Amino acid sequence: MKFCIITFGCKVNQYDSEAVSELLIKAGYDKVDNIFGADIVIFNSCAVTSESLRKLKKSLNFVKKNNINAILVIMGCVPQAFPKVENDFKDVDILIGNSNKNRLVDILQNFIKAHQKIISINSERADFSNFSISRFSERTRAFLKIEDGCNRFCSYCIIPYARGEITSKPIDEILCEVKKLGKNGYKEVTFVGINLSSFGIDIGLKLCDVVKAVSSVSDIKRIRLGSLEPDLVNEELLVNLSKNPKFCPQFHLALQSGSNRILKSMRRRYTREDYLDIVNKINRLFKNPTITTDLIVGFPGETEEDFKDSIKMIKKVGFLKAHVFPYSVRSGTLAADMPYQIPKDLKILRVKQAIAESQKQTKNVLTGFLGKCFPVLYESSQNDIYYEGYTPNYILVKVKSDKDIRGEIIDTYIDSCEDGYCIGHLS
Repeated sequence: MKFCIITFGCKVNQYDSEAVSELLIKAGYDKVDNIFGADIVIFNSCAVTSESLRKLKKSLNFVKKNNINAILVIMGCVPQAFPKVENDFKDVDILIGNSNKNRLVDILQNFIKAHQKIISINSERADFSNFSISRFSERTRAFLKIEDGCNRFCSYCIIPYARGEITSKPIDEILCEVKKLGKNGYKEVTFVGINLSSFGIDIGLKLCDVVKAVSSVSDIKRIRLGSLEPDLVNEELLVNLSKNPKFCPQFHLALQSGSNRILKSMRRRYTREDYLDIVNKINRLFKNPTITTDLIVGFPGETEEDFKDSIKMIKKVGFLKAHVFPYSVRSGTLAADMPYQIPKDLKILRVKQAIAESQKQTKNVLTGFLGKCFPVLYESSQNDIYYEGYTPNYILVKVKSDKDIRGEIIDTYIDSCEDGYCIGHLS
């Protein structure tokens, strides 16, 4: 039988989809790239925003109209966070939660035998057993989930209900996975998790421990980290990372708001001053570091002054990139019932203003690297003439080359900057 996976949401979901694909292929299923030739269509769902749920329903309706005989599976965060949502998906054959993704092969076989709807949702912690990848959709770098779950319960976020308690993957299993990736040609791994900064607290380890362990794998030349919680980025972690030559000095620190009042209402565990202190430490300890972030605008009760505080932080930090989102109401969270919800048109306006300021800062950051030389891992090409890849600090660089340089790390001089990327020449 042939299967297709449609993935919504974050890099953690992308990893989960890759791991599920490998389980199915190992069990004898064939993977196809679109829904039209698939006997099984799997939706790996996201519950972060109401928009993600809307996209899931739209995609599901499209599949039902265009592949009426396919077995339909929804897995992941939507069934886990909203078990009652099964009433909205009466035509779906299988609904499974996050902790059951590694059991999909058995669940599918049971459905094929009995042809009776299966709902498999429980509150177990993430299960890493029999759940790994040896390849990733990108050719040169792979996203590797080393942690799942979150116990923070920020007032706007449904994810702790969708992912459960913090669970860390044992280092020996991570090393085994990384070695497979290295043998298959991957030169860079990016560690991801729901609360990556909390890796190891359940098994007596720290995030810097896994970075150090994986740096011993000779085939892996670069190690990058996904999103980090600012208050968990301490000097001990930064010092250890700064001493590791394979670590890429790009930090994704989720700001969410530049207003202390709104940060408190969000139940974030730091202030703008704390955040700036972390940024200062990064700039002091690392050579040519960059900071990226997430920002929510239009949170309930956000005044014009609060919003201006966020704009000031964008200017003060000088982010390489800020991912700006309008606040999205999620039922089941504290923020959903807060007073002073911001009108949609005002949220849209603030998003545009924050993005405009972020783009100015991106240009300033890129301009600051003109004339410098960085090792670039080239990943893709356009017409086999122009190639693009990323520096260790996550600057996108495009060059012209007479030979195929995909998969190579080459010293590259930065000549000019365009809209969000740089143009360079090979050394």
